[in-house]
Amino acid sequence: AYLPTVRAVRARELSAEGRRLRNVVVGGSREGRTWRANVDADEMGDYIEYRQPQATGAGRVYARLARLAIADADASQVEALLDQQPGSIPALDIVVEAFELKGRPLGRLEIDAVNRGAGAVMREGGIREWRLNRLSLLTPDANFSASGNWAALQPAGGARPVAERRRTAMRFRLDISDAGQLLGRLGMRDVVRRGRGTMEGHVAWVGSPLALDYPSMAGTFSVNLEAGQFLKADPGLAKLIGVLSLQSLPRRLALDFRDVFSEGFAFDFVRGDISIEQGIAASNNLQMKGVN
Repeated sequence: AYLPTVRAVRARELSAEGRRLRNVVVGGSREGRTWRANVDADEMGDYIEYRQPQATGAGRVYARLARLAIADADASQVEALLDQQPGSIPALDIVVEAFELKGRPLGRLEIDAVNRGAGAVMREGGIREWRLNRLSLLTPDANFSASGNWAALQPAGGARPVAERRRTAMRFRLDISDAGQLLGRLGMRDVVRRGRGTMEGHVAWVGSPLALDYPSMAGTFSVNLEAGQFLKADPGLAKLIGVLSLQSLPRRLALDFRDVFSEGFAFDFVRGDISIEQGIAASNNLQMKGVN
């Protein structure tokens, strides 16, 4: 009863729950257990709603944002915040029209995630599960969609789950309309030109959804790209691309054709299946076909 029902905040900088906002203007209200606010800051802006839990749990966050930017330093704080029990993370229903992570614009973001109820807790030996029903990123270059969960690691032999070791498992699909533009958006420019296709599979690791742990990572995925070109690259900086561009081969067994690969290796398709064990990716059926 002593909590405020109306609030207004103006601050040059505001820190809360591992997030730092700058040049903040907030106007909001409370009705029972539901908090509503319109927020404008350098890092985000629009409508947020938080519903407190009835008893235990972390409640639910509902947000419709025009923009959300998470800087490099803030991303580390969010990762540290997630290094907790899954039950301490609220359910999420979030849509961001312009999402930026560590300075990289990643397009439209949608997240739908929930904490499983008491029945699931009892079935899993008292360990909660944070379930990601939908994660979607839509850019002009690609559409990424995924679902999965974050729960206690299940030991062998059906023993009780270990609360201190939690595992993220995710099934994903990436529909690519321009591979070159997508890699440029992720900070890897001038590696590939054009290219369209799909990547699809599943992957899991020990740790939170934001803390990729390569030594424990396992999974499989398939790749199928068409109509692209590996650009000329310095093998010292990109040995894989150096091999795929065929720059390191002898001059076509002394027949030269030096102009053929002067701008890189154009391909009709690149496809295959990749398996991941302890963070190492391997393939035994990767195929590449080009006019050359």
